[in-house]
Amino acid sequence: MRVATLLFLLAAACAPVLGWAQPLSPSTMTITAQELNVLHAKGEATFSGNVMVVRADFTLTSRALTATYGNAGLSAMTARGNVVLTRTGAVPETASGEEASFNPTANTLTLTGPTVKLQRGPSTLTGDRLVYNLSTQQARITNQGGPVKATFMPAN
Repeated sequence: MRVATLLFLLAAACAPVLGWAQPLSPSTMTITAQELNVLHAKGEATFSGNVMVVRADFTLTSRALTATYGNAGLSAMTARGNVVLTRTGAVPETASGEEASFNPTANTLTLTGPTVKLQRGPSTLTGDRLVYNLSTQQARITNQGGPVKATFMPAN
């Protein structure tokens, strides 16, 4: 009985984070990891170990991820450790860095690290901070430690 109650409470706490309380939509996310710790009183769920976030328009992997939620659902996510964002489509994209913050309201992802890279097809942009709008696919990359590097290659 205690195990069933614990599982029910865990499912209830994660419902807003994982989208279980809503029908599937393009913004529904599935998060998998080796471990999940929920602090419902703080509205926080921490996933660790081979974290994978899958949404219709992107996949994000990292070592750890903290999701903040409330009655309205997911309010923010922060991924840490070897963060990689992958998007498929006419021109495949991959962005990587050491830390990422996702704002679901603005649908933006901010990647930071000593080296942040955005690869669109064969072309690459490199800096230390990338702000990427997932709706418009607009990217802004900066580098406080020096110049931004861009390598443009013709598509095959």
